[in-house]
Amino acid sequence: MAIVVLCGCKRTHDAPAYESDNARVAAVPVVNAPAEDLAGVANPLHEPTLAPKSTARMPDGGTINGDPRGPRAAEFNRVLDGALKQLPSCFAGPEVPAGDLAIKVHYVVEQPGYTGGVTATGNAPKAALECARGIVEGLKFPQYRGPKVEQDLPFTLQKREKATRIEIWDAAPKPENP
Repeated sequence: MAIVVLCGCKRTHDAPAYESDNARVAAVPVVNAPAEDLAGVANPLHEPTLAPKSTARMPDGGTINGDPRGPRAAEFNRVLDGALKQLPSCFAGPEVPAGDLAIKVHYVVEQPGYTGGVTATGNAPKAALECARGIVEGLKFPQYRGPKVEQDLPFTLQKREKATRIEIWDAAPKPENP
């Protein structure tokens, strides 16, 4: 058998006293000006007011897609510079004719940073274009907010018959607003 005993404190406490309890509230002055003197005065009692709501759009801060939290051109160019170093290997084979090759790779960068909808066009063999498409398709950009970014990467390759070196011209991508 168990006996439960409940005990409670029966002590009482006095309510604390504060200085503000005895202080008098200062009276608010009332302006008794004639109505004609207040004509044209927006706030005659000088009450606090809030600033009017601004209708101006927030600046995008220099992003590619116009969203304040969108990607910056410098971040995109850093990723594309890595791809430009790999692209010449796609056009080094003997099946690629000598001369100038104008190539354009179109791509869409999704918000998580991966590329999609990649197409490569130009006057080069299909295998070389597929290689270029694969390189751009494998790029990983930083994550961002706002609309998707759709870009073209146009470049010109110059392949010489005796030289093994391939030069890329006009390949400094400058992402623009879609």
